[in-house]
Amino acid sequence: MQAVVMMANISIAGCALAISQAFAKRASCKVNVRAGLFQENRLARFLELPASTSSSAFSLLQEGNGRLLEPIHGLISPDLPTKVTLLDFFYSLLSSNMFSSTEDKERQPVVDMHTVLRNGIQGLKCWQVRTVAAQTRTMAQIQELMVKRAEQIDNSGCGGALLLVSGGHPLREHWLTGKLTPADSFSMFRAAKLLQDSGLLPPGVQLWAVENPLTNSIDRLEKKIEAGAEAVILQPPLLPNQFAEWWSNAQQKGFLRAVPVVVGLPLISSSRNYEFWVHLTQASGKEADAVMGQWRRAEAAHGSDPLAMAAYCEHKSMQLIEYIKNLPDVAGIHVMPVTTTGWQQFQVLVSKGAL
Repeated sequence: MQAVVMMANISIAGCALAISQAFAKRASCKVNVRAGLFQENRLARFLELPASTSSSAFSLLQEGNGRLLEPIHGLISPDLPTKVTLLDFFYSLLSSNMFSSTEDKERQPVVDMHTVLRNGIQGLKCWQVRTVAAQTRTMAQIQELMVKRAEQIDNSGCGGALLLVSGGHPLREHWLTGKLTPADSFSMFRAAKLLQDSGLLPPGVQLWAVENPLTNSIDRLEKKIEAGAEAVILQPPLLPNQFAEWWSNAQQKGFLRAVPVVVGLPLISSSRNYEFWVHLTQASGKEADAVMGQWRRAEAAHGSDPLAMAAYCEHKSMQLIEYIKNLPDVAGIHVMPVTTTGWQQFQVLVSKGAL
């Protein structure tokens, strides 16, 4: 597999075989991906899956033959970093199997979560969006993972996309590891295009990107569209005023109609949880402080009454859902429960028809 993904070493005969296999898959493709999801649904709804099939939230999704997934059109599987030290990173590079990622071996689940859900829920036809994060991987490892996950999507017959992201591995911030593993989302799109041109990615699998309106200008969105992003998932509107300005500018430039744009929805459960999201999205400033103040005041008022606090969180989420639904040219919503309390909140929102 290593030789397959290292483009410089692909033989002419290997290319011919791969291309013939790709055309065979195209002939048997069951899904017209572009015409489906966003055209058939006014607001496509995606759900971020738990990080592990052993999670209690994962079991929750399987209850009642997937009752909670009835309003969901697509499932997004994460590609989270493992907690390794700088020493671990260099050991993996210096080991005899230099380009085999110990990080990947530790992270890969024993069973695939999309497959488990499809086997456990009769008739489940949700789109599969599989994240591929650069993290501390080499480009060869990234391409190998793209091919593997694209094949999983293609074999499902449900349609889907690769979500190409840089990833949040803490070692990416270190100047030395950054030099050794320089891959980012833009270089990943270039690599994915090479795989597509060589017939190594199934033709029905799309390439998606992530963008952060809280820290980046709309110029970066334009660059990702030019790089080949067929849809873009945005970080959540944690700072409403800043997000609204970004959205307005993107709409005026016509970017929101160039590709489908999906907005993130975190199901926040406390001021600490809001702080987590602010840190994750690198949001900051007076508006972030003001929103944090709202959450802390709510906790001061309802802290001794868990039911009242839960009701407040549900109310805030429903407000954000309505805000996202009313955004002009919005294509979808990406629900991110993340915490145990967030999953409980997701159950309530589904039962009330809020999604």
